[in-house]
Amino acid sequence: MKVVPVRWIPFIILAYLLTLLQTTVGGVLAWRSASLGPIGPDLLAIVVVYVALHASSGIDAMLAGWILGLCMDLTTGGGAGGATVVGPMPIAYALGAASIYRVREAFFRDRPLPQAFLAFLLVALSHIFWVSVQAMRVGGLGGGAYGEMVLQTLLVALYTAVLTPLGCFALGRMRHWFLTPGARRSRRSR
Repeated sequence: MKVVPVRWIPFIILAYLLTLLQTTVGGVLAWRSASLGPIGPDLLAIVVVYVALHASSGIDAMLAGWILGLCMDLTTGGGAGGATVVGPMPIAYALGAASIYRVREAFFRDRPLPQAFLAFLLVALSHIFWVSVQAMRVGGLGGGAYGEMVLQTLLVALYTAVLTPLGCFALGRMRHWFLTPGARRSRRSR
C-alpha cells in the first residue's frame, strides 16, 4: 500500500465542499429524536479517517485533521449554552488523525470494518471532548442534559461509522485530486 503526501490546495477545496455538504446534505440526512435532537453523520470525520489511513506522514494527517476540525467548529453555531468555542474540534481531530496514523499498520486500510471502527472512535471521542468543553464553558449542564448530549454523540458516531465505508470508497476514487499519486513508499509501509 502506497502512502502519499497531501496536495494542500485541492485538499482545502475538498474541505470547503465537504463543509458545504455537512451544512446542507448533512441536515437532510439527519433524523430528529424528540428527546435527543438531531442525529446526523459527521461527513468531515470520514475524510479525517481516510487521510490518516493514507497520508505519507503524521504531520500531514494532523494538519488535515486540524483543517477539517476547524471547518467542523465553524459549522456548529450555538452549541451547549448558545455560543460555540472555536478550537476543541481542530485539536480533537488533529490528535485523532495522529492516533489513527500511528496505529494504521494494525488495520487493513481498505476494508470497511476497520474504517467504520476508526470513524466511530474518532467521532465519539472528539465530539465528547467538544461537548465537555462546551459544558465547562457554560458552567456545566444540569438535569441529565450532559448525558443526553453524550448519548446523542454516540448515535452520531454510529451513524458516521455506518457511512464511512461508502465515503472512503468515494474518496479512494478521487484520491488523485488531493493525495499525490506515485509518491515513494515510506519505510513503515514496506
